[in-house]
Amino acid sequence: MYVETISSGAVPCVENAVIAMAKIENEAAVKEGLEVYQSEMEKLKNSFPLELKDLTSKHQHVKSMATQTFKKRSFRDTDGKNLKSLEEKISKLFDGYQCQNKQASKRRSEDLLSSLSAPMMEKLKQGFYARPGGYDLFCKDLEDIKKKYSSQANKEFMAEEVLEEFLKQKYVNSTAILQADMQLTEKEKNIKEEKEKAALLKQEIKSKEEKQRQLEQKFEAERQSNEERMRQMKKMEEEMRLQRKEAEQAMDRKLREQAALLEHSFKEKTDRMGQEMDDFKRQSAAAEFFRANQMAAMMENRRIMEEMYAMRMQEMTLSPENKGRGTRKKKK
Repeated sequence: MYVETISSGAVPCVENAVIAMAKIENEAAVKEGLEVYQSEMEKLKNSFPLELKDLTSKHQHVKSMATQTFKKRSFRDTDGKNLKSLEEKISKLFDGYQCQNKQASKRRSEDLLSSLSAPMMEKLKQGFYARPGGYDLFCKDLEDIKKKYSSQANKEFMAEEVLEEFLKQKYVNSTAILQADMQLTEKEKNIKEEKEKAALLKQEIKSKEEKQRQLEQKFEAERQSNEERMRQMKKMEEEMRLQRKEAEQAMDRKLREQAALLEHSFKEKTDRMGQEMDDFKRQSAAAEFFRANQMAAMMENRRIMEEMYAMRMQEMTLSPENKGRGTRKKKK
């Protein structure tokens, strides 16, 4: 991939090649980190619904795994831009998982309430409560449903909100039954109606309190997430500081090694030049000695030749033939 990028002509120098490689590696690192997060959270979906604090705790753990996966693959993410991108993508995914968890809790609460209220709904269809004393019977059945629901749905964080919606729907039925109950006086009807309104208001308050509790848990989760992000950033800054320090130390060692090599090389060169000078002197002395010997030999040869020539001349002068020639000259 890197070779193709460089060969395409899009990367004109080494620095740009490094930048291109960093971009490719960091994008892959974000993708791998995201895959780790999604894989683990998808497994967790089988356990939905969960308490928000439990879901948040698992989210933090899986997010940490994804971050570590990113760090192992990332390259030169000096400004933390790619890590931030990963965190933003994880945050969006977590919002989705929170929504799915909420819907799972809501469905379970609705299914439970539907099952518990089925007998009462059947009585409403049959007109069971449309008689004197019917309102008290309806209220008793409704109270039984609320008690059973509260005991069985106490772990569902959407339980109160679902119950609030259910009671609002049944308020219409209870009002109609109350008005049709001929056994009650008008005053008693008003008292019971106010009592029912108070019960409905109480449930609304409980539902709002539960929403507030969930909101506080969400804020706490965000606070913890921000603290974790700050810890990660500080850790990254410290790692970068150590990397810079190590790089500076490595560069310093390299410079010292280079200086030592240069000094060693210069010394070797100086020694080599000195050796060459000594060799040259020895060679010059040897050549001079050889030339001197040659000259001495030549002088000796010349001397010998001159001596031989002198002797030859002397022999020629003293030979009998030369002597006869000398006598004949005298007789004439």
